[in-house]
Amino acid sequence: MRLVVGAIIFLMSAAGCAQFGIHDPVSNTIQNKGIYQKPEFYTMQWKQGTQFTEKPTAISIEVDSIGQQEVRLLVNGKDEPILYASDISTPVCADGECRLMHIRLYWSLLGEYAGFDRYPKLPLTKHEHDEFLSVDYIKLHQLLMDDNSILKRKKIHELVDKPKQSKIEGVDAVAGATIKEVKESVVAGALYSCYTAWHLVHGPVRDEIKKHTLTLLNDTMVSEMILSNNSDYQLFVLK
Repeated sequence: MRLVVGAIIFLMSAAGCAQFGIHDPVSNTIQNKGIYQKPEFYTMQWKQGTQFTEKPTAISIEVDSIGQQEVRLLVNGKDEPILYASDISTPVCADGECRLMHIRLYWSLLGEYAGFDRYPKLPLTKHEHDEFLSVDYIKLHQLLMDDNSILKRKKIHELVDKPKQSKIEGVDAVAGATIKEVKESVVAGALYSCYTAWHLVHGPVRDEIKKHTLTLLNDTMVSEMILSNNSDYQLFVLK
């Protein structure tokens, strides 16, 4: 019965997103297809008064049961590329229940994790649908900054003790206790959410972003990268 109810809830949520195709504002960061303040969780430098506008790209992320999620380029007032962003809606299933996770992800020009924004009216949730606390969002941010996390080398079923698996609309539902090796690095009660978010950030999209940036590279961008305090940018243009 729980499996049936979970599947119904998931399908209703997915249908709602497909019908309207929009989300609630993200912490007042995004307005009129642009960014007007620093993302809530961010790894890069931010100058006061910075404003970015969005431009479409051919890059997208394939999300199970949802489809393609567009990745957009963010440019400053001089039309210079600064970041990439994507508004993600993805199913998260555990213990036979599914919910959609909504999150806005950011990448650097080289496809490195740059941060995320949450949706206040669509909070991330843990086991039993408890909402993430502030410390949970911070822990997720720390996890996403680790591009060599154990999540990179393990399948989801390898991260739980004695997993019990079933299928709901093509999405694995995993039950079991998180193994000690990974327990300290993920949000308690939110292993699948953490695993999903990490692989969205550090998946194939990274290479796609880097390739796209190469097509945009010009003398101005090279100069900005060399003069930045970002060692990855400096090494990139000096190769």
